[in-house]
Amino acid sequence: YFSSLSALIRTAVFLILATSVVQASEDAEQIFSKAKSYTVKIKSSVALPFEQGAKGTGEAAGFVVDLQRHWIVTNAHVTSRSKAILQVSSDEKDFQLATPVFIDPYFDIAIIRVENVGGMAEAKLDCDGTPSTGLSVGAFGHPWGFNYTGTKGIVSGHTADLKYIGDFVQTDAPINPGNSGGPLISLK
Repeated sequence: YFSSLSALIRTAVFLILATSVVQASEDAEQIFSKAKSYTVKIKSSVALPFEQGAKGTGEAAGFVVDLQRHWIVTNAHVTSRSKAILQVSSDEKDFQLATPVFIDPYFDIAIIRVENVGGMAEAKLDCDGTPSTGLSVGAFGHPWGFNYTGTKGIVSGHTADLKYIGDFVQTDAPINPGNSGGPLISLK
């Protein structure tokens, strides 16, 4: 359990680059269509926030990384640092309650669990290093309330930040409110 969790956290340090296993003939439209099967919408409602938190409900994204365990990865700021009611829906399913498995505000990563993953797919993760500068990528999620939509860009650079012990991937793919926690997908 903890070795799997540790591997997942290391993946998060590299921005969690989800890759689609695709044939060369597929284009971004087909890849984004497949992303609907593993991307979810997350609703987080906070009634009594901690001192630095905010009261209210927000929506963002996440993606399924382990169907067997019913695990979804998102950002910690999506799940809230305060006690929150978490709900998850997919393109095929209505909202269901989710429970936190792991939340790390330092690396801004969270793993949540839902009871029913029927009809969902598991994202294929590429954990074999840092993607190259210039790689065509897409951000997928629910920006500005436009559900299950994608934007295109490239990996525009990398930075090694010793403070955070890892490399960070920079992209010029537009990421807006509602994209938080969603996958960055290789369009290669």
